[in-house]
Amino acid sequence: MKRLLRLAPLAALLACGANPTAIPAGDFSGPTGLAIAPLPERDLLFVANQGANELRAIVLCNAPPNTPTTCTTQEDRNFLPGPIRLFAGSILVGERPLRLAAARLKEASGALHGAVLVAGSDPVLRVVDAANILAASRDRTVKAEPPTKVPLPDPPVDVVATDFEASTVTAVVVTEPPAGGSAALTVLTVSLDANGLAQATPTQQCAIDFVPSRLALIPGKNAGLDDLDGNGVPKHVYVADGTPGGTPGGRGDGAVEVSIPAIPAIGTGPIPTCTVTRRLAASDPAESPRRARPLRSLALSPPSTDANGVRTSGGVFVLGVTAPDDALCARHGTHTCDPALGLPAGSVCVDHGERNCGAGKIVLLGNDPAGGQSAILAAPPGDLPLPSPFLSGSPPMLPLRALSPAREVAFMGRDACPNPPPDPDHTSPCTLMRIGVGVSSTNSGQGVPTKRQVVGMASTEDGSTVFIDVVKRRFFDDIRDTQPGTSPVPSFSTPGLSPQVAPGVTPPEFDAAPATPQPANKQSPGWVNAGVTRTARWRAAWHVTMPGLESVGGNLSRTGSGPIRLTLPPGKDLTPWITSPELQLGAPSACTVPYPGCVGDFVRVLSYSATATCADLAALPFNVDIPIAAVHPDGLELQPVTRVFDPDPACFASGTVGGTFEVHVGTTTAGAWLVLEDVDVLGRVPHNVQFVTTGPRFAYPLDTYSTAPPADDLAFSFTLGGPEPSFAGTLFDLQMSDGQSLSLVRDNTTAGGPGFAGPILVYDTLRSPDQVVFVAITGSNSILQAIPGQFGLANSVRFFY
Repeated sequence: MKRLLRLAPLAALLACGANPTAIPAGDFSGPTGLAIAPLPERDLLFVANQGANELRAIVLCNAPPNTPTTCTTQEDRNFLPGPIRLFAGSILVGERPLRLAAARLKEASGALHGAVLVAGSDPVLRVVDAANILAASRDRTVKAEPPTKVPLPDPPVDVVATDFEASTVTAVVVTEPPAGGSAALTVLTVSLDANGLAQATPTQQCAIDFVPSRLALIPGKNAGLDDLDGNGVPKHVYVADGTPGGTPGGRGDGAVEVSIPAIPAIGTGPIPTCTVTRRLAASDPAESPRRARPLRSLALSPPSTDANGVRTSGGVFVLGVTAPDDALCARHGTHTCDPALGLPAGSVCVDHGERNCGAGKIVLLGNDPAGGQSAILAAPPGDLPLPSPFLSGSPPMLPLRALSPAREVAFMGRDACPNPPPDPDHTSPCTLMRIGVGVSSTNSGQGVPTKRQVVGMASTEDGSTVFIDVVKRRFFDDIRDTQPGTSPVPSFSTPGLSPQVAPGVTPPEFDAAPATPQPANKQSPGWVNAGVTRTARWRAAWHVTMPGLESVGGNLSRTGSGPIRLTLPPGKDLTPWITSPELQLGAPSACTVPYPGCVGDFVRVLSYSATATCADLAALPFNVDIPIAAVHPDGLELQPVTRVFDPDPACFASGTVGGTFEVHVGTTTAGAWLVLEDVDVLGRVPHNVQFVTTGPRFAYPLDTYSTAPPADDLAFSFTLGGPEPSFAGTLFDLQMSDGQSLSLVRDNTTAGGPGFAGPILVYDTLRSPDQVVFVAITGSNSILQAIPGQFGLANSVRFFY
């Protein structure tokens, strides 16, 4: 059979590695959900190809190496062929399939007979029989049966199925809340019908009073262990609560555990409420004010073993990804400096707040289903007392945040190691990572094998998949974790100045706050601190155009010798700029010398309307700083400038003369400099006044901590001094690095540019001593296959296009 699947093997696979150029084959269109249906001697990896309203299947041979098998090398890692066998098979499954779950069914003979449950945009659940699809692709006399449909009360949000292998297995689907109604959980029994085809039968149903975003079950394959009863039925299902504007500790905060046995049997009346539930709050009880953290993704840890072979039950750890919170969108802004910082009088203090309105942070929770307890994991220092995840006497940790917002989360981990182990790296705990490939000097850049009980993963908006050292409550780091004594230290480039001053002219200065021996948070130049200072581009601009007011038009008028009035069109309003603590449009002038030597906030003329025929408006003073005399929600009062912008009131007698202006930051009490971190305006600062940025912690990157690090700390501080610039728009520009070298994998070719990674699936196979990870890269129309325990070795990373 012709090889259809384009595979891009990567020798150097981490962020700093080089990927070969590959041309996408176009087999995927917005891939999202992933599921693996088990079959004899092979598994089928199903991909929800939402852009084409279909599923695609990839064959994965699963027999141990050097074992006779009917699954050939021509099949392995190739698309399941369609009827013509020259093209990948397409399985039509309705509008926009988004989420998949695999049912691990067994036939009476004991043979595996997998099926896939498909959640799309219409109010049905579709069931695809993997064994039938495989048979039809191999034998033209076999009919490929269409998916069976299970009616649902509303369109599904997500679907999950147990890992238990049996003739009947349990699945759960959650549906959207209808207008004015409630979302619902539906429990299904998946089995084989009289014709040997997979079917799903709804058996239980209850309503929930919040907005569901994801479902999760505690992983486990053994009846009576973890969260499975003696028949392999899960005891609980976990629902991520994505309700916006929630209550801390209540609705819209974290996730909810629902008892499956307590869900009522399906009846004919209204759907009854789920009654046996437990909330796993994701908010920080120590935060003031405490804020609810809605979640958009959720995962629970699998069972695992430690170095002594002691087993930790599944579900002990929970990863969640935060949804955006409107209350965090405008958290920064100038505020009174904390006296404890010991700053000079008049310093300007700003909290740079949460990026993306708090979305994409990774919450780490401990969970005890049997004891009915959950809590945010404790912040370092201190080792978690596994198998219990709860460490008393320490404050809760802050959510982690990668360079790009997280989208989905998952775990690697297992309670059974290869037997016999192929090498010492695969003895307990045998969840293996190779850290530092192509980055660390240790082991000649080939990677350092690193074993953990469990490893967390998060896919991110830039297309990366990052790895989390869950027990140590931090990201894996290619340098710190391979070279002892190399904890990350943030740093920044030499600030560039533009435009450059003329020879012999003294330029303005960008002076980073000097390092001091104490306190600890001021020991680095600029007062940068690991885990608080973020990777970003910083800019400080003098008399720059105010963001959002680059082109302000309206009607012009004037009475007598008073100011010229610019009245905005109906519906336009300057209030957001006037009241903004970052911009403070119209703040009082701080000039100590007369105009034009100094000017408060000002405008420059871009154009006049065609009706401006007056001689006083014949010339366009585009480079003249016209002071703003007063600001109003509906317009500006502009101060006349003799011989340049001093039109006679008669010029506006027609009432139809208009103008367009750009509004500039000037020398006011708010400050003549505007400071930006990436595209976020942090605030204004006067010349020769210290600017101090604080911020929330997003990581715990140091190798050791003597005490729990503060939740908020100094992020960056500097003073803009020397002679004042001569030109509006004078700019200092620098690049800040958080000092971390996160262990991650992504497609660095041009094909991987769009990024936007999605669902993660962890796969155990006898063909590899290490777990295999698949990630849907939705924005790049590709699927990542990675074996983290073999990073740096041949074929440890491939991309399916």
